[in-house]
Amino acid sequence: MSCGRGFPALAIRLLVGAALSLSVSLPSAAAGPAAPATPMAGPAAAPDAAPSASPSAKAKPLFVPTRFLVGDEVEALVPLPGVEAKLDSGFELKPGSGLPQQGASADPVLRSVAMERTSQGWEARIRFVPWSPGPGVIPSISARGFIVPAISYNVSSSLGAEERDPAPPRPQREPPGTAVYLYGFAGLVLALVLGALGFAAYVVPAARGVLARWRAAQAFRRLRRVTTFLCRGLESTVPELFYAALARELRIYLAQRVEPLIPNLSSTELACLPESSFPAPGIRENAAALIAETEQGRYSGELEVGALAAPVLRAAADRALALGAATEEAIDARL
Repeated sequence: MSCGRGFPALAIRLLVGAALSLSVSLPSAAAGPAAPATPMAGPAAAPDAAPSASPSAKAKPLFVPTRFLVGDEVEALVPLPGVEAKLDSGFELKPGSGLPQQGASADPVLRSVAMERTSQGWEARIRFVPWSPGPGVIPSISARGFIVPAISYNVSSSLGAEERDPAPPRPQREPPGTAVYLYGFAGLVLALVLGALGFAAYVVPAARGVLARWRAAQAFRRLRRVTTFLCRGLESTVPELFYAALARELRIYLAQRVEPLIPNLSSTELACLPESSFPAPGIRENAAALIAETEQGRYSGELEVGALAAPVLRAAADRALALGAATEEAIDARL
């Protein structure tokens, strides 16, 4: 009986222990197998390393003032998140005290570069002056280990919207047919110039020839008119006066057509003139002989008024006309 009573109590204890062990093992199985233990990482990076070259995330700069013109001094605030550097305090660089030297034509002109720590981290403050309207870029700046990336900006125009010319300049509008008129006018001017040259080259010499022939005709016509007048009434003509008038008209004719100095020369001096002064050979000798005959008849007194002197005087007048005709023919041959 004692053994029968103790078996149920033992069975109850075993069931209770199995239930407790099952309740403890269920949470650990749901959580999955435990992660294996990992070894210790290598040596940590040295805390005193130099500041990183650039920020890990690109931050948008803030400009003060937000709208600026050419020649305004502007301050750019550039947050530098993620810069793993440790500085005791901020710093500021100016020209001559750490800021790189700029050329005379630099655009923009940097005034100062400063590093300050804010509640969000390090912040770069760059003061500059732009000198060109429109978009521009501040080049990348290295300041004591910090590298500030290039910053783009836009300079506003001092002109209003109504003062700007949105369209590019267009070529000048010309009336229809302007090119035709222009080339026509140029052609007309060229034709006038060529006409003037042709006039000077051909018309002027021709006009000189016509004028010379007219003068020759006038001189020879005068000689013929005078000799015709002298031959009237030769029976009653005084030989001395006839020869004086004939000599005068012959000298005037030769002066106009051959040599201007002939009126002042005697027959001997006339014969000494060079042959080249006369238009043809033989004219000099005939002129000198005729002038000598008029001098002899004028001063010798050999002829007297009457019928005997008339043929001699007519022959002298005919020789003067023949000399004039020969001279005109030689001059025309030269022209």
